[in-house]
Amino acid sequence: MPTQEIQRDEWKTFLDTFSRQHEGWLVTLEVLAADIGAQQEASDLPLEGITATSTDDETSSIAINLGKTPEDHVTHTITEPTRLWL
Repeated sequence: MPTQEIQRDEWKTFLDTFSRQHEGWLVTLEVLAADIGAQQEASDLPLEGITATSTDDETSSIAINLGKTPEDHVTHTITEPTRLWL
């Protein structure tokens, strides 16, 4: 599948649909930061969902939720996202 950019006004609907279609799939979450490079935050955890939070027609954050039990639960929040790619 070729990489495609998701338009900002479609983020919430796209992420809701993506989450429903992939709920429970095992995922690995990597975080990339300029000062530390790529770091694995979680590995082989089931996807609970990905949500976009909006204020005043702008997406203020995207939250990625993984794990099914309190012991393995991970939430990674991206504040002020600028682009979304699949």
